[in-house]
Amino acid sequence: MRCNKLVATLAFAAAVSAQNPPDATRLAPVSGQLVTDTGLPVPGQVIRFTSSGREPVEAKTDGNGGFDTTVEVNRPTFLEIAADGFARTVVDLGVVDSSIGLGSIVLQSLTSPAKPPGSCSLTGHLSDSLGRPLTSTSPRPFPFRTA
Repeated sequence: MRCNKLVATLAFAAAVSAQNPPDATRLAPVSGQLVTDTGLPVPGQVIRFTSSGREPVEAKTDGNGGFDTTVEVNRPTFLEIAADGFARTVVDLGVVDSSIGLGSIVLQSLTSPAKPPGSCSLTGHLSDSLGRPLTSTSPRPFPFRTA
């Protein structure tokens, strides 16, 4: 009788585990647009979202330089941009826990010495998954400065 109870308990645990896998991945949407310093879109570029211990997530910008993808939540995430003709740019998104609208990411042309190589400018509005604006007093500010 004891053996049957153990088998039934293990079968129940396996069924619950199959319904709620421990590695169930939650995803958060991330969107934005790559533009030049004159505001022109940067289409057809592959960007990468990287997170330690995970395969990179790649997205390609559309004809307007826009991108829309998802990344895994609760992980430190970086956006890596290596667009043709522009300085390589890395943006630390911190630990992603909700949707992120990055707005316009202004890329530094390799032929323009106006900004240090590898720098970028972000413009737009950041909001949480409920559409509320993120501010400098939000619980998780992004690691960049505003002018």
